[in-house]
Amino acid sequence: MLGTSVTAAVAGLNFGRRDARALRDLPDIASARKAAIVDTGRAMWRAMVKGCGAAGAAVLVANMSSHGFVADWLLPLVPAVVGALAHQAGMIAERMSEDAAARKQAVEATPLRARAAEPTSNAA
Repeated sequence: MLGTSVTAAVAGLNFGRRDARALRDLPDIASARKAAIVDTGRAMWRAMVKGCGAAGAAVLVANMSSHGFVADWLLPLVPAVVGALAHQAGMIAERMSEDAAARKQAVEATPLRARAAEPTSNAA
C-alpha cells in the first residue's frame, strides 16, 4: 500500500503542476478554438490516467491478504486520497512559484530610488 500511495502522490504532484500550467496558458477560446480543444483533450487524458490509477491502486490494495472493514473499505481509498491531495499541492506549488517570479520581476522593475525609500525589516 505504501508503494501505491507514493506512486499516487508523485503522479498527483506532476499532474497538478501540469494542470496549473495549462490553466495559465489557456488561450482566448474565441480566437483560438483549436488550441482550446487541444488543451481540453490533454486535461481529459490526465483526468483519465488519474482515475484509472486510483482505481487500479484501490483494486490492488483491496486484494491484499488481510480482511475486515478497514482493509476492505478504508485502505483502498488511501492511494486515491493521497493522489488527490498531492494534485492540489502540485497546483498550489506551481501557482506559488509563478507568484514569486512575478514579484521578483516587479521588484527588479522598480527604480533604485523607490527601493531605497522602502522601509526594511530587521525581524531576522
